[in-house]
Amino acid sequence: VGNDLCLLEDSTYTVLDSSDAEVKYSFEHGYSNPIVKTAGSYSLLYDQGGVSYRLDTNSENVYQEKTQSSLICADVSDSGTVALATTSDSTLSANPRGSNNILNNPRIAVSSI
Repeated sequence: VGNDLCLLEDSTYTVLDSSDAEVKYSFEHGYSNPIVKTAGSYSLLYDQGGVSYRLDTNSENVYQEKTQSSLICADVSDSGTVALATTSDSTLSANPRGSNNILNNPRIAVSSI
């Protein structure tokens, strides 16, 4: 994440300073099948097969959300834009950010398969 190192374990996610290996940021994620994707200063942690995901920097949480369908895969760009692929029985995808219209949030794109 940026110039720092990230460590994803079964129950925790930790960011270490690359110069001295000191812990900069750490939390318990509680995901069954955690996957992390990084780009620039952002890390996207999601529960593959589950519905939870979160966007973090190397020092803080930006947001955490849940989808209405199972997450297949996800990715994040250098600007913090998140793309999610979920399972769905219909072609219309649920908005993972709650009641906000996803078209009004350029930082999230959802595709249902």
